[in-house]
Amino acid sequence: YAEERNGPGIGDSDLAYLDRYVKGYRKAGFTHPVRYWNSRALGTEKDAWYPGNWLAFDEGRLMKAVRIAEAICRERLARGWPEILFYGIDEPGKRARARVCGRLFRMLREVPGARTFTAVNFPGVIHEYGDALDVACFCPFTPPEDERRIAGIYGCEPWVYRTVERDTRAGWARIT
Repeated sequence: YAEERNGPGIGDSDLAYLDRYVKGYRKAGFTHPVRYWNSRALGTEKDAWYPGNWLAFDEGRLMKAVRIAEAICRERLARGWPEILFYGIDEPGKRARARVCGRLFRMLREVPGARTFTAVNFPGVIHEYGDALDVACFCPFTPPEDERRIAGIYGCEPWVYRTVERDTRAGWARIT
């Protein structure tokens, strides 16, 4: 029944987990968007760093992530959840990962209410997915001038990892 209501591959337990997460998030006083990592839907939660995983990516896995995003966006409106950012692929710094990230983000952009998020660790491949990126969380070693340039080129909202040595960035971007 849950899959009939929520869509293929989306059980009530997935939405119940997200509901508990959002309630805890709010209780802790957070008001900014919630990041939702699609790794379970993509099958990358355990093997995300192995190159072969990215070379064999298929549309079925991407479509499952899109169906989950659709169900979550519907639930978000029904339950009054804060904005949810879909954290498709973590640190897509290698070309194969970046290409899959681009494919996924372009598909997610078609979902009403879905916005994309990732940690940008190697800006040299952002051209593979930057056109479909809504929020770019820059890793600590990215020079601030590159962060500003990239955010300007792709029109994405810049976030940064909070680090002691890079506090100078705090004036222009959100900090996670």
